[in-house]
Amino acid sequence: MDRLPDWLQQLMGMSAEEAGRAIAELAAEKTPEAAERLRLVEEAGSPALRKEARRALYRLRAAGVEVPPPRPVRVETGPTRSLMSWVDGAGHIMMVCLVDRPSGGARLVQAVVGDEGLLGAQVAEMSPRQLARALRKVEAEVRAVECPVPYAQHRVAEAAARGMPDDPAERGMAEAAVRTVGTPPGEVAHPVYGVLDPLAVKWDPDLLPQTPRLLETEEMGGWVLPREQVSPWAGRYDQISSSPLVVDAATERARRRELLREAVRELFPAGSIPSWRRRLEDMAYYFHRRGEERNARMALRAAIALDPAQPPDDHPLLLALVEKCLVLARPEREEEGEQRRIIVPGR
Repeated sequence: MDRLPDWLQQLMGMSAEEAGRAIAELAAEKTPEAAERLRLVEEAGSPALRKEARRALYRLRAAGVEVPPPRPVRVETGPTRSLMSWVDGAGHIMMVCLVDRPSGGARLVQAVVGDEGLLGAQVAEMSPRQLARALRKVEAEVRAVECPVPYAQHRVAEAAARGMPDDPAERGMAEAAVRTVGTPPGEVAHPVYGVLDPLAVKWDPDLLPQTPRLLETEEMGGWVLPREQVSPWAGRYDQISSSPLVVDAATERARRRELLREAVRELFPAGSIPSWRRRLEDMAYYFHRRGEERNARMALRAAIALDPAQPPDDHPLLLALVEKCLVLARPEREEEGEQRRIIVPGR
C-alpha cells in the first residue's frame, strides 16, 4: 500500500469521540467489508484507533462475521515534523525529519547538506522514549529550530541530486534518508519570506550597513573562506602598510578598501551568489525562530542585497567577511615565515 486510503486519513483526523462512533458504526454493519476496513484500522491506525478496532473485530467474530487474517501493511508517509540547524562556516546545514510510525514512535532522519551535495545522513527507528531523548539532544547540541516539512524535503532532495557520499555504507544510508524524507509536492519558496516582510526589510536604511555585526554572533562567528582562496590576497593586504605609496592613514584605508572590493569580486563570482544568498536566508529564518528579530532582519537584508547580475563588491557583510579572513591568515603566514628562518646545523 503506497498511501493510506482517504477514509482512513479522515478517520485519523477525527477527535477520539468521533472516531469511536465511526468505528462503532462499522462494527454495527456486521459485513465482511466492514471487517476488512476494521482490520486496516488495526494495522495502520494510531494506537488509540487500533485498540478500538480490535474490540470491534472481536464483536464481529462473536457475531459470526468472517474477519480477514492479519497481514503486513507498508504505508509510505512523509515527514510530520522537521527541524534545521544554523548554517556553519563551511555552508553546511543539518536537516532533521520525523516520520511517524503507525505502531508508535517514529523514523528519525538527520541529513547534512551543502553545496557539495548530501554529505552524510542517519536513519533510525525509535520508540517514543528514544525519540524524545534524541530530539532533546538535537535541540541542545545543534539548537535546531522548527522549519516547514516541504523545505526540508526540498533541501535533502536537491542536495542528493548534486552529490552523494562515495563510501558504499554511507551512500546506502544517504539513499535511505532520501527515500524516507521524500520530495515536496511542488515548488518550494524559502520559508523566511513567509515570516518576514522583504520590502520592509529592504527599505530600512539602517540594516545593510550594520550587517557585518552578524559575524560577531555565535552562529556566524565561524563563517570563513577557504584558506587556499584567501592566501593570494593576504600578502597584498599586508603589503599596503609598508608600501612607499601610502603617505597617510586615509590613503592606507582607501587602498585597503579597494583591495577588499577587488577580492570580493573574485571570491564571490556570479555563480556563487545564489548559494550565499540562501545561506543568509537560512540564517534569517533561523534567527527569527530563535526570537532574534534584529539579526533575522539584518541577515535577510544581506541576502536581498545579493544579485547575480550585480558585482557584490560594495556588500558590507562580504567586505567584512573577506577582511576578517585576511586578518586571520596573518598569524599563519608569520608562523610559516618563522619556520623558514630556522637554521638547521649541518645544512
